Amino acid sequence: MTDAPRGDAPDFDDILRAGAAEADALSGDDRGARDHEAADGQHETSDLDDLDALFGSDVEVLDEQHAPRTGELSTIEAATPAPPYRTPAVPSSEPAPSTPAAPASAPAAPAPAAASVPTGEAPRAAAAEEPFWIADDERVDPPTQVLPVQAPAPSAGDDGSSDPWTVAGEAARTSGDEQQEHDWQVVEPETGRASDARPATEEPERVGWMLSLEQPSIEADLEPEPGPDPVAAAEAPASEPPAAESRGWMLSASDHAHGSAPGWDAIARTAQVEPLEVDPILQVEPGNPRQTVDAGSAGSAGSTDEQPHGADDDLLAAQWSGVQEAASAQPVTGHDPGVVPPSAQPAGVAPPHATTAPVPGPFPHPAAGAQPTGAVPGVPQPGPAPTAPLDPAGAARFAILHPTEPDTDDELAQAAIHRVRGWLAREGQQPRRRDRSAERLAGLLADERGLDFAIGFVDRVVRPEDAVVSARAFDRLSRDMPDFLDWYLKLGVTMGGGFGVLAPGAVIPIAKRAMRSLVSHLVLDATPDRLAKSFARLRADGTRLNVNLLGEAVLGEQEAEHRLRGTAELLQRDDVDYVSIKVSSMAPQLQLWSFDETVVAVVERLLPLYRMAASGPTQTFINLDMEEYRDLDLTIAVFQRILEQPELRGLHAGIVLQAYLPDALSALDGLTAWAQQRVAGGGAPIKVRVVKGANLAMERADAAVHGWPLTVLPSKADTDANYKRVLHAALTPERTRAVRVGVAGHNLFDLAYAVELAHRTGTIRAIDVEMLLGMAAEHIDAIRADVPEVLLYTPVVRPKEFDAAVAYLVRRLEENGSGENFMSGMFELGTDPDVFHRERDRFLASVDILREQGLAPLPPNRTQDRSGDLSVAVGPVQEEGFENEPDTDASLAANRAWGRQILERAASSTLGTRTLELNRIEDVPTLERRIGKAVEAAAGWAASGAEARARILRDAAVTLGAYRGRLLEVMAAETGKTLAEGDPEVSEAIDFARYYADQAVLLEETEHARPVPVALTVVTPPWNFPVAIPAGGITAALATGSAVIVKPAPQARRSAAVLLEALWEAGVPRDVLVLCDMEEGEVSRHLVAHPAVGRLILTGSSETAALFSSWRADLPLLAETSGKNGIVVTPSADLDLAVSDLVKSAFGHAGQKCSAASLGILVGSVATSERFRRQLVDAVQTLRVGSPLDPRTHVGPIVEPASGRLLEALTTLGEGESWLVEPRQLDAEGRMWSPGVRMGVQPGSFTHRTEFFGPHLSLIAVRTLDEAIAVQDGTDYGLTAGIHSLDVDEVQEWMQRVQAGNLYVNRGITGAIVRRQPFGGWRLSQVGPGAKAGGPSYLSTLVDWEPVFQPPRSNVKLAGLHKRVSNLIESATPQLDFLEFDRIRAGANSDQHAWEASLGRSLDVSDLGVERNVLRYRPTQTLVRLADDGTMGQLVRVLAAAARARATVRISSSRALPPALERLVTAHGPVLRVEEIVVESDAAFHDRLRSGAAIAPVAGPALDDRGREVHDGLVRSGEPTRRIRLAGTDAGLRPLLAGNPTVAVYDAPITVEGRLELMPFLREQAVSITAHRFGNPDAAFAALEV
Repeated sequence: MTDAPRGDAPDFDDILRAGAAEADALSGDDRGARDHEAADGQHETSDLDDLDALFGSDVEVLDEQHAPRTGELSTIEAATPAPPYRTPAVPSSEPAPSTPAAPASAPAAPAPAAASVPTGEAPRAAAAEEPFWIADDERVDPPTQVLPVQAPAPSAGDDGSSDPWTVAGEAARTSGDEQQEHDWQVVEPETGRASDARPATEEPERVGWMLSLEQPSIEADLEPEPGPDPVAAAEAPASEPPAAESRGWMLSASDHAHGSAPGWDAIARTAQVEPLEVDPILQVEPGNPRQTVDAGSAGSAGSTDEQPHGADDDLLAAQWSGVQEAASAQPVTGHDPGVVPPSAQPAGVAPPHATTAPVPGPFPHPAAGAQPTGAVPGVPQPGPAPTAPLDPAGAARFAILHPTEPDTDDELAQAAIHRVRGWLAREGQQPRRRDRSAERLAGLLADERGLDFAIGFVDRVVRPEDAVVSARAFDRLSRDMPDFLDWYLKLGVTMGGGFGVLAPGAVIPIAKRAMRSLVSHLVLDATPDRLAKSFARLRADGTRLNVNLLGEAVLGEQEAEHRLRGTAELLQRDDVDYVSIKVSSMAPQLQLWSFDETVVAVVERLLPLYRMAASGPTQTFINLDMEEYRDLDLTIAVFQRILEQPELRGLHAGIVLQAYLPDALSALDGLTAWAQQRVAGGGAPIKVRVVKGANLAMERADAAVHGWPLTVLPSKADTDANYKRVLHAALTPERTRAVRVGVAGHNLFDLAYAVELAHRTGTIRAIDVEMLLGMAAEHIDAIRADVPEVLLYTPVVRPKEFDAAVAYLVRRLEENGSGENFMSGMFELGTDPDVFHRERDRFLASVDILREQGLAPLPPNRTQDRSGDLSVAVGPVQEEGFENEPDTDASLAANRAWGRQILERAASSTLGTRTLELNRIEDVPTLERRIGKAVEAAAGWAASGAEARARILRDAAVTLGAYRGRLLEVMAAETGKTLAEGDPEVSEAIDFARYYADQAVLLEETEHARPVPVALTVVTPPWNFPVAIPAGGITAALATGSAVIVKPAPQARRSAAVLLEALWEAGVPRDVLVLCDMEEGEVSRHLVAHPAVGRLILTGSSETAALFSSWRADLPLLAETSGKNGIVVTPSADLDLAVSDLVKSAFGHAGQKCSAASLGILVGSVATSERFRRQLVDAVQTLRVGSPLDPRTHVGPIVEPASGRLLEALTTLGEGESWLVEPRQLDAEGRMWSPGVRMGVQPGSFTHRTEFFGPHLSLIAVRTLDEAIAVQDGTDYGLTAGIHSLDVDEVQEWMQRVQAGNLYVNRGITGAIVRRQPFGGWRLSQVGPGAKAGGPSYLSTLVDWEPVFQPPRSNVKLAGLHKRVSNLIESATPQLDFLEFDRIRAGANSDQHAWEASLGRSLDVSDLGVERNVLRYRPTQTLVRLADDGTMGQLVRVLAAAARARATVRISSSRALPPALERLVTAHGPVLRVEEIVVESDAAFHDRLRSGAAIAPVAGPALDDRGREVHDGLVRSGEPTRRIRLAGTDAGLRPLLAGNPTVAVYDAPITVEGRLELMPFLREQAVSITAHRFGNPDAAFAALEV
């Protein structure tokens, strides 16, 4: 029963109950008064206890099956299990004198009226300090109960004086003679005396309750009920003669209900209780752990002989004796459910169904192929129809337990279903009142809003450290409460949500404490004293606990050591004999490529734990757990390596396998073969815990993001089938001699299947069942009767780290809430036929799959092998459509071996050297010859057509895949790229080739303009991405039909050479793709400034872009330049996730990424959070700095020795700054630096605004999100920006305001992927047209465009256009001729089509689900210039596009605007946002450009005489001009802007094509949002408007 102790407020319940009773008395509601009385006595009516949970302190919720604590009350019912003994004695067949019951004449203790029990209600047990009495006039219908005469001595640690049952027993013991151990008595309701089965002392008849030693027995006058019992009639076999009295049989309310092995009691019951089939009587032979039953001799003492068993059985028993002794303080008996010693059987009473086929007990070894246990031959037949109508609940239950036809023709499956019905019947015959926690869980699962509310409360209210953040979330949740909450909880949530915002410091701690209490049946408080009490309660009925210590995310070595110490402390406890630990918690910052080194490190870390487990007086069991598929090989390798230590040969230990992985059976086969060798060599067996898998959501997320096959089986039914497949393989006598099997789960059908299978194979003693704490109360008692042992998986957490349990709780709630999960219907399984049949049918569907697929191991889903066949190594060729290339999966052994070979070759690699020698350019004449040949070849390449070029680029993608190993080798050797950093770069290069192949075809399909390839494109890539970035520029230019010259960065020239080797091999002509390796200087300048260059693609600094544009005034430059990127962390963030992403984004590739996070902007309490700071320091200091040839390395060397700004950043502190983690130079050359984190950085300081290409992170503390955005935008750049916040309102505001090209929400800010996150920045992070690389607009910027005009239409209608656009066109129409009007109208229609198709929408074409990747277009400010030779029609066409794009414009026109148009754009609510209108000639415009006035921010409006602004109808953005759209021609414009990379000029001819004309007024922005929590969809972020 739920028993909520008072903690520090012992009188709080009394006060509340007194008030409630007084209120009922005033209302005259007798029934209400009785309810309060019952609540006062029972504690099961837990409304007031739940108020304790909401408002009390240090509250615990106990499982209902555990005994109440001293001084507290508990309900005793006729059908309710009696509290268990600590260690029940094994009964003996020898009779012994009985102990007299408590005398009937003993005085009754006075009881206040408020505590009286109404007739028909279950009497209450008094407090332990008082005599155990019940009023004689209380009437119940109790069954006969079989009781052990004498209980064993309490085990160590038991305080008998605090146990009310012990107190009562002591009182009874003093009034009678000492009894012999193992004796039994049966109390019969008709006589009030013990049966003739053993001597008994006569005593007067009495009605009411009595004591029998330490357990109460129940007596009552029984009135015979008229008519037959319809349920009993239905239960009885047709051949059975009528019973003499309408009584059935059921399990006793004693030891059996709590899982003790001895003491399965049988009790006669009244007709009101449904009958239950009882297995034949078993003669228990003390000391014999395995026995069988001869059904023909059931009921006769001494009629059962020990089953012969061979040496193998003896060996098995010996091997597992230690495990059994550790699991229980008693020997395991051969009792079946409902079986009692014959001496306890009342004379003349035969057990029901005595004529049915024998049912073996759960522990003996019947021969394989024996009759299925738990089932009678054939299918249970329905009994005669009930003579009296059943109520709906009874009818539903009758329909479940009494099928009218077979469920299946599969014998094993039918036996399992029959056993499930038996378990459900057992529960019905021994009803335990569901505790409030279980009721709430059932209500939560049934309520469509319940799961979201519960997860929201746990994740958004409990998790945050900041009370203000929790209060905001609490307030939002309180506005939409689910129905499953009780009225007082709804009231508490409503009040808490409202007052929490006003007083978060007072309300939120109470709410958090209440939640900890409400989930305390799922996660235990790890405080030592509390844990001892919890363990004592949970273990009191013989249940064994598998303890798992939860904690903060393991981001570094310090937290790993902390978790290790915590687990060691658990191992040292006397009340812990079984713990679980995950390999992932011992391997922070796991590098999958360094598998062998990681195994060694984890083994070294875990060995002390295993030695501790082996060295105690009794061994402690350690279970090695796993979560992710990537941990499978690592977990197995660590497990085997540890147990191969000589000192651990005799240690029993276990490992987990997940059945939702098709790899599970193959893994089991390997473990079994290894374990058999271990046992053959004298070692101990192992245990394999078979689970279905609890990380499904994250496996799906991981597969979706990486493009890998899903690791798990495709459906729940397939998983269930594989679960059975694994059990079939495991449960054979040959295997179980070396491998014990833990059957973990809650699906009763699958558990019954396992039990049936084990009986048939004779392996029942080699299994146990494991269930989750807090979720097993409904069925655990029924199940434990049929298996040797039941374990509870018991997570524990320290109170101050309770928020660390959020991931576990979310996973548990999501699993249970899934409609596919058995748990979603667990509470209705025995009462709702629809639920029962649904789960049965799911079970049978998995059986059908197993029968169809067979028992052989399934092939794994992931078979990628980079060293294998080319089709496997590279992946399928994509002829149509686009899918991102998957990275190498380092969780696969073949790929890891391939990676090792690469690193070995890299140490002495010379790849690319010969190619560089052949393409070395030392002088200008040689360069001129190369340029000439490339330009000559370009014509033929362009004429080949988009389809032909696309085919070659798709072949190039395949070839790049084949070159993956060579590219990784040369990058590691030349630029210091680790495998983890280099492998995704090769995937990106492949993606570029495929994506641009598709885009080339689409480019030629443009309707209103014709692309004209330029003759020559020069690509000047950087050294930090030596493969992906040059591949992107090269393949894009080739796709358009241009010839390409590549000038590699000096630090990465060999990498470029190998890249071009791959492209040449794929079929790209060598004259079309030219490598020119040259030093920086005159020759390089000649190439950049050459007039034949139609486009120059640069990735580098903004200073380099300015230098290039100064060499050639009209150079068409497209550049991705610098970045100063930051991640905002708000108090709403998941701090552990924020730290992880901040560290990876800052220090990946030693911080040498233009997208790297060099700023951490900490909002409010995050800046002072001890946890955030501790986790950050731990994660940074755990990063391994070293050679890229060492697979353990996280941070490789910087490409050149630190100098200049980077050296200053790594060695010098500014005013008020300090090192949180001080960087250190680790080599003499100055290329190897440990990461540095400085704090106290002020906005506007040197480290805030300066870009560093190295392992350096600055932390800036701000008060509000507004300040954070100002700091993030407070640099000249706008490349990438991130935010970590689980508050969608914060994220929404941030996304609307932050100025950057790539935005990232709740994830890292590096690693953009082609098409998914097209890459390119804003402001100084971008030069030229600004189209994103890897996006749909990029190719359009690499070609020239010629307008295509259609013949004019004959009407002047402007239908289908936006009102802003149509009004603008109409206002200018008087100044236009019809041809100009028609082209403007056609262009506006094309604008509208492009807007509706893509430019006006936020599109997620990747559609990953777990991650939203949205490309959107944001209006920008543009200067529109009408040149002297331009026309008004051209100007109106451009302004119409600006109006459709909702852009802000500055107009500089060589002629006055039409009056109507000017009035329209300056009116209130204008159709076009205009900052200024200047009428000026080209010369005057040039003068303003030289002075800077033309592009400087527009001044504010004029002021009147009173200093007030004069409304001029114009807007003010306050931003300088960065774009100029020219209508007409102006040869002097570009020379005036030479050397100024901040302004992009769009001077192509004006066209009708909408997409081309809208782009000067739009900026592309890619937004990537993590839309899941722990793999489960996050509804708020999935619905967030982008």
